[in-house]
Order: sequence, then C-alpha cells, then structure tokens
Amino acid sequence: MCCNAAVTDVVLEAPEALSASEIPQQQLTAKVKNITIVNDDVALLHLKTPRTNRLRFLAGQHVQLGGNNMPAANVSVGSCPCDDMNLHFHIPLITGDEFSDHIFNQLKKGDGVDVYGPNGNFVLNESSSRPLVFIAWHTGFGPIRSLIEHAMALEVTETMHLIWMTEDKKDRYLDNLCRSWNDALDDFTYVPVDFKINDVKTTIYSIIINALRCLSNNIDDYDFYISGNQSLADSCYSTLLEIGLPATQLTLDSSVPD
Repeated sequence: MCCNAAVTDVVLEAPEALSASEIPQQQLTAKVKNITIVNDDVALLHLKTPRTNRLRFLAGQHVQLGGNNMPAANVSVGSCPCDDMNLHFHIPLITGDEFSDHIFNQLKKGDGVDVYGPNGNFVLNESSSRPLVFIAWHTGFGPIRSLIEHAMALEVTETMHLIWMTEDKKDRYLDNLCRSWNDALDDFTYVPVDFKINDVKTTIYSIIINALRCLSNNIDDYDFYISGNQSLADSCYSTLLEIGLPATQLTLDSSVPD
C-alpha cells in the first residue's frame, strides 16, 4: 500500500491473529540497543529487530533469547506488540543463573541476540469489554506492562487497575511510569504493595482484599491477569475464586523467578 496508488476503489483484506495459536513461530536476530541496570538486580534489555524481519507476537507472550555464546532462556516480552521493532525485557539478577549473569556482566550494546518464538497463552481477551485488574510480582510487571499498553492501544476497556507487589518500594523499578498512568488516565488506578514473599500463604488473602477495595463493582464484573512466581500465582488464584471470581475471568503467568 505504501508504494502503489489505486486507480479505482479497492477492498483490502488483512488477516489478523486473535489467539496465540494463530501466531507463527519465528526466528530472527536482533541487536542490543540498550541495557539499563536498575536497583542493581533488574536489567531492562532493549532489543531492536531488523526493519524487514520484525517479531509478530501477542502482548504477554514470551520468547527464547540466546545465541552468540549466550545461554538460552525464556523471557516474557515487556513491551507492546504495536511497536514490533523494539522489544523490551525485564531481567532479574538470579544468583548462579548463567543467563542473567551474561545479561548483567557480558552483553553489550550492538551485540546480536537470537530470538525464537513467541510462545505462551498469557494474552489479553480482546473479546471482553469488562474492566481489567492486573496483579504483578516483581519482574512479573514485564508481561503485565505489555498487556496494559496493548489494552491502551486497542481501547478495549475504559477502566484498568494495577496492583504491583514487591518486597520493597525500591524494587518497583518503573514506579514513575505507573504513577504517570495513574495521573494521566481518569480510569486507571495504581496500587503499589510492599509484600514479603515468604509470607505468601498467610497474608495474600488480606493483601488481595485490601488492594481490591478500589473496585467499584462486584468482583465478577472484572477480568484478572496475574504474573508472579508459582506460589503467589496459586495463592492469588485460590483467593480470587474463593471470593467469587469465575475461573474463566482469570489468566495466570507463574513463570516469574522467586
């Protein structure tokens, strides 16, 4: 369309992928545009794809990064698919993990990184117009950010709530971004929560109940998306079902490291 002019009226048909199963597996090599180390234990990795070989993916999905003597690992994309040339990843520093050690200590600007994928079903239900509630633990904010920015771009709902749990305020490494959403958008609510992960089984119920007091409707009027480690995801899942949320309105990503 950018290099041809229609002589007569035409009808254009463009197939659109609406589910994870409709996205083809892809392989490409992207370049490191930037690595920002925040709080000493989270790296924000920015990769840029070739203009002619961008990554098709759905918000919330993950890919495998590796190649060029780099240990491979599956990492959620932390950016909107509306900008498929610029891929962002939130990488936690994990003691003894070769992949995170490579990101923090060896990878540099301009290096090539092989990208395989995408995979995963932690994706937005675009057919639903219900208000959205997002719950993230630490770097689980990565895929949650992808979902939020995608929902904003599509305008699928007017109301969104974000609950970001970390052990300490300093661990909410993009707190200013979340507060800017809260300030700029009339129907966006940001609830930061300090939470000791070793107390998950005994305190998650009260944390969820207190955090959800900002909701104006019944809980079954919302769609929930949760990204955290297995223990937190399981506890949130059982708590939300206990207080009346239908299981069909709850989507989980439990791949975040402890």
